[in-house]
Amino acid sequence: MSSIEAAYVGLARFYQGNWLSALWFPYWYGGIPGVKSYPPLLHLMSAATASLTQISPAHAYHLVSGVLYALIPGAVFLLARAIAGSLGAALGAGLMASLLSPSAFLVPGVANDLGGWQYLRRFQCLYSYGEGPHVSSLLWMLLALWALHWAMERRRGGMFILAAVFAGATVITNSLGAAALALAAVAYVASRRDAFLPGVWLRAAAIGFLALLLIAPMLPPSTMEVVRRNAPFVEGRFHASALSYGLLLLHIALGFLAAHVLKRVDVNALARFAAAALFPIAGITLSEPLYGVGFLPQPARYHLPMEILVILLVAGGIAQCAGWPSARRLLRQRRIIVGAVVALVVLCVLQVSNTRFFARNLVKPGVIQETIEYQTANWLAENLPGERVFVSGSISFWMLAFTDQPQVGGGYDNGVQNPNYLAIKHQVLSGEGSGDREAEISLLWLKALGARAIQTIYPESREVFHGFRNPSKFEGKLEELRNHGGTRIYRVPFRHDGLAFVVPESCLPPRPPANGVDTETIEAYVQSLDDASLPQSCWQWTGNDEALIETTLQDGQVVSVQVAWHPGWQAFVGNRELPVEQDGLGQVFLRPGPGQHKIRLQFTGGSERTLLQSAFLLGLLLCGWLGWAGGESHRYATTQPEISSDSNELLVAGESPSVATRRDVANQERSPMDPDEPLR
Repeated sequence: MSSIEAAYVGLARFYQGNWLSALWFPYWYGGIPGVKSYPPLLHLMSAATASLTQISPAHAYHLVSGVLYALIPGAVFLLARAIAGSLGAALGAGLMASLLSPSAFLVPGVANDLGGWQYLRRFQCLYSYGEGPHVSSLLWMLLALWALHWAMERRRGGMFILAAVFAGATVITNSLGAAALALAAVAYVASRRDAFLPGVWLRAAAIGFLALLLIAPMLPPSTMEVVRRNAPFVEGRFHASALSYGLLLLHIALGFLAAHVLKRVDVNALARFAAAALFPIAGITLSEPLYGVGFLPQPARYHLPMEILVILLVAGGIAQCAGWPSARRLLRQRRIIVGAVVALVVLCVLQVSNTRFFARNLVKPGVIQETIEYQTANWLAENLPGERVFVSGSISFWMLAFTDQPQVGGGYDNGVQNPNYLAIKHQVLSGEGSGDREAEISLLWLKALGARAIQTIYPESREVFHGFRNPSKFEGKLEELRNHGGTRIYRVPFRHDGLAFVVPESCLPPRPPANGVDTETIEAYVQSLDDASLPQSCWQWTGNDEALIETTLQDGQVVSVQVAWHPGWQAFVGNRELPVEQDGLGQVFLRPGPGQHKIRLQFTGGSERTLLQSAFLLGLLLCGWLGWAGGESHRYATTQPEISSDSNELLVAGESPSVATRRDVANQERSPMDPDEPLR
């Protein structure tokens, strides 16, 4: 129950009922745009699988992420085969990707976490930590690089489209996978023999641009900005600096230099690419232990793409060694071949046994209905239906997987629209700096954010993380609704239901809080929420992204809506549109003026959504043009061939000696009737 897959199961359940029609996601963090809930591809695939097969969203998520995980070695094989042109190297890469985790050899912390170097890190990340999107993005990344290679070699429109589709799939599956793909794609182009031709970089950039057009509605620039803002605070505190970015650029430059040196000494294309990509990605992974500073947020998590590149580098080394005359002589001896095959089979059988032992010790049966996460979610849905609550830890992660209960927290801190939510959540859990006002300050924040109940976690609870420093702070101060399994649920009092309140405009929070104990900015606002002399209002959600407010206002009064502000909100009184404004706490308020009003509040996504839909249509038109025109008809790169000093074989840019030789022989055997026709 400690796995973050809980959030992904919840998103699959949400998409099964809404798909992409719900523009606003009201269940986390006081509401966020749907596109900020998480890159959606894996959850959409899980939702589609659940709908088609009539299985639960949790089962569908396990099925889809498991199948994508199992396809990764096949994608490694395809990429190695395409770039190296060597079947043996590709088979070796696929076997290593199936049975080994090089990160366990390179990172002591990974080996310690696994319990031994012989176990599979990707499986542990998938199962124990719920890293389904990150692991799945490795598959799309490998297929994107495979398609990029053939798009650059053959220059066919279909391959351009396929490379853009796979690149887009990587980006809308996981942001870490997207960053790894960007670095690997740059490294691939830099490792090519024609890398100094500007047209090569332009073609690669065009593929990336097409990919962004195709995924534009699911990855708005505003989402990228929110992730950039929140990511440094999701795991520890990452502080970007000139040093961290300078070191990252240095590692990228070292990758370029490695590719250039390996080209000069005639190393094969697969080894060049893997070395060029490994410098920046391994540099990110090992940046904190090596330099004491991370290059990017959560740098250690880049060990998954790093180990794929290590495998490709080893496979490239195998292909290089197999071309040596001494190695060829050895490979002609039957005894050596038989011995090598027998040794390989024995090693594979031993590693399969290790893997089965590891998996069986991880995967244990359980009864979900007996967990505190399931029991809490269902109790809240039955007793406080539709009311926003404050829960934490694993209970917060799993809430959406079982019910539609809105909450102050959520499962994807990178996507929080209103950054005050993260600071307030930390303050309520920790009570940091509150002194003897801890309960009072927490209650002020809960009321300001519209939380109608709070669950505290005691040490004896079965909840996993136990984030509450002082769970007893509300005892005797709030009405206790439930005491169960080491947790207690308290009612937070409000003068009426709903998320809309009539308050004096002068009481709105004037500025964002400086920290968790800076309650001066909200004290007058919270007092007005409890003022029985103010008019009441009726709030009703009419959809995930629409609400209706009925109320009466007097001079100087406004409607405060405890929903995160976003420029995509629109409000109407009849046919008259109201400005949707933001208070100092980052929530919505409206000024309809004195009188009785029926206000319709609707989230449309704003002008950004319209522009991105136009970008998507442009991407479809470009795909249609590429499919119709077919791109350039030349199969091979048009750069001048070069002579390998080691093999005296004709090398075409990016080809291994064996591929070049086969093509040269075939060209000599073509029909004399058409001497100028290139071999197809």
